[in-house]
Amino acid sequence: MLKSYQGVIGMSLYESRIGKKYQTVVPMHVREAAGIGEGDSLLWKVQEDGTIVVRPQKSKTEYLANLNKKNYGSFENAKKQLEEGIDSWDE
Repeated sequence: MLKSYQGVIGMSLYESRIGKKYQTVVPMHVREAAGIGEGDSLLWKVQEDGTIVVRPQKSKTEYLANLNKKNYGSFENAKKQLEEGIDSWDE
């Protein structure tokens, strides 16, 4: 049975169990809220305090675009840094 907990600020928490093959089911409300479905990928990050953060990852292209945005702020900045790096090869 799936358990749901209503948080103080209106955030719901859902519980699932780990099965014999270390598999778990993503609760329906979580799947719907995150817009994920069968075949989608999830990224798992274990933080230093042991907290596990799981987020949907629709495609490798989306992952690279998000990584680019995080590191460079925009495609134009990334392109500029790449061009500057290539130009320095000739020095």
